[in-house]
Amino acid sequence: PRAPVDALPADFEFAPTSRAGAASAAKGLAEEPPAGELLPIEERLLLQKERLEEADAQCSEAISKAKASLVLLEERQAEIRALAARTELALDQLSYTSPKLSATAGQTRVQVLGGPGPASPNMSASSIVAAELAVGRPVGIPSRGQDCFWIAAMQCLRHTPGFVAAFRGSLRRDQPASNLPEAVAELMHGMQQAEDTGFLCKAALHNFRLQAQRALPASDRSRKLLQTDPAEQKQQDTHEFLSHLLDSLGSVPLPGEGPSSPRNASPLDQEALQRLESLETDITQVVKQRDMVVDSSNGSQLRMKAQVHNLLYEYSMVQWGNSGTRMHSHSLSAIFEGQRLTSTRCQRCKRFCASGAEPFFVEEVSVNDTRFTTAWLGQLGQLGTWIQGMQSPPSSVPLADLLREESPAPEGYKCPNPQCLQVGCSAHKMQYLRLPATLVLHINRAQPDGSRCEIALEFEPVLNLDKLGLVAHFGKPLDRNLSPCATRYLLRAVVFHRGRTAKSGHYFAYVNYGGKWVRLDDDKVAVPTSKSEATPMALEAKEGEGGAKA
Repeated sequence: PRAPVDALPADFEFAPTSRAGAASAAKGLAEEPPAGELLPIEERLLLQKERLEEADAQCSEAISKAKASLVLLEERQAEIRALAARTELALDQLSYTSPKLSATAGQTRVQVLGGPGPASPNMSASSIVAAELAVGRPVGIPSRGQDCFWIAAMQCLRHTPGFVAAFRGSLRRDQPASNLPEAVAELMHGMQQAEDTGFLCKAALHNFRLQAQRALPASDRSRKLLQTDPAEQKQQDTHEFLSHLLDSLGSVPLPGEGPSSPRNASPLDQEALQRLESLETDITQVVKQRDMVVDSSNGSQLRMKAQVHNLLYEYSMVQWGNSGTRMHSHSLSAIFEGQRLTSTRCQRCKRFCASGAEPFFVEEVSVNDTRFTTAWLGQLGQLGTWIQGMQSPPSSVPLADLLREESPAPEGYKCPNPQCLQVGCSAHKMQYLRLPATLVLHINRAQPDGSRCEIALEFEPVLNLDKLGLVAHFGKPLDRNLSPCATRYLLRAVVFHRGRTAKSGHYFAYVNYGGKWVRLDDDKVAVPTSKSEATPMALEAKEGEGGAKA
């Protein structure tokens, strides 16, 4: 730093400098100023400041031009990528009509269980054949880096009995898919061909992404779940994708199916709403009378039980017929759709009421630390015993307990009984009225802070809903079409996730094929050899925080 002008010595003299010389010096030119005019110090400093400001402006302008050039380069790069994608797609589409091209272009190598080629006799026995579509051996699907969330879901769907058969009328062999059902059929057919060749058609993959991008709703920040541009594709939640996919596929009848009435998009009409309210009142009164009867020798309890069943049956029929969420694809509805009955009971006055009978195709089971932390904190208030009774959240929890568990009524819910009116003492209980052929369970591990719950899930290869008390049947368990059915489910597939949040990490699947568990991880297909990874149950129990969880 230089000393101020008034702080200089009295005998100090500036070197003679002219205005022209100062201008030349500011420009960096080694010119001697002409003798004569002297430039005062203040003007010299002002002139130097102007020159520096001018140089700064020139630098800013140069930076702006560089940024503009960079934007133009990025736009050009995007155009080149789009042109390359269109060129590749055009080449892929030629494989539909050109056998020479189909053998050399538009294919990507994938793994097939047992290697590509005709299936062995013991493998073909488990094939599900539907016209030109069949499911034989497991086949991998290549990922572009962020596709694992939908690949894992599609692998599970492919090995769900009846799913591929539902699209037998949607397959178009001579031209690319024009809607989502056709794209699903095209992808399934491509995987069927890959069993023999070891190559999967790129056009089938592109068309599925394209039609899914068009048909499925946007996720967070208005971003579509699937993107055709690899640079735009982000990791998504596999449950969100699966729910939207089944909802879209089931919204209209599939090709080859009979006509179906459109969804009831409007709220319940007044007549149906009044009937539901009347039925809820009648059910509450009959249950109250039944609970008050002590002597069962005269058969009054049996009569009231039958009356409750009749009222619940009508209640479920009214809700089923007026639901706006039912599937209208007969084939998919027969596979995935069911109906649950939700009831609410006050723990204080024991009042019972029916509170819903909605159709469903994905059932949610919540696993989070909050429920266990709340119970743990509650023990701290029990003076004298809190040290002995204090427990930390468990490392694992049985699936059966989560399914059986009653959930508290929404915060602020008041018991409708005029003699009670208690807040916070009611609980919801869920049972199944119509059992789906395939029960899809979403294990919701989302935490309030966006992280993933790390508590392991204890589950078995067999799930009997009737033994768990989860079937509300009218004499016999009933399926979607109200026909008698079994209540025992066999585990067919599991989607696993590794990572801290649902929209980060990696998804892969386990499917049961020929009595053995096969791991499908993008394009990789393998039968796990390690005992700790041989089954989904073993893998769930093995891996700790951040590891694989169902």
